[in-house]
Amino acid sequence: LQDLVYFLTTSVDCAALGAINDEVWNQLVDEHRMAVEAGFNAILPALEAAGGTPKSLEAFKQALLCSSPVAYRALACSLWLDYVRVVFFGLWRRLDVEKVVANSTKVGISLVTGSTAQMAWILKNASKLLIQPAKC
Repeated sequence: LQDLVYFLTTSVDCAALGAINDEVWNQLVDEHRMAVEAGFNAILPALEAAGGTPKSLEAFKQALLCSSPVAYRALACSLWLDYVRVVFFGLWRRLDVEKVVANSTKVGISLVTGSTAQMAWILKNASKLLIQPAKC
């Protein structure tokens, strides 16, 4: 889940990010949860064969998937805000306009340090979540 929110923040072009509203965000997170659950179910026989007890396997599944899709979405929001904290206080700490312009032409550079549009998207959505945490 952490990888999904990292990818959405650093690697999706800002033009596409504009289409990620609350409904699309929830759909992406829900699909991620379903994929994780399918992966867990696929390895369940091997975990059982290795000696996993029903109680321990259920606890492992709950740790992976949370108690519900709503709880999983809330976790995704918390993880995203935590990554935004890293962006704000780490990546942007010594960033200035000249560096952003220089980064915008580099291949492989994270969009969070090379795109002012990406920066605006991050700020807008972080503000929204901080003002209305129930949106998570």
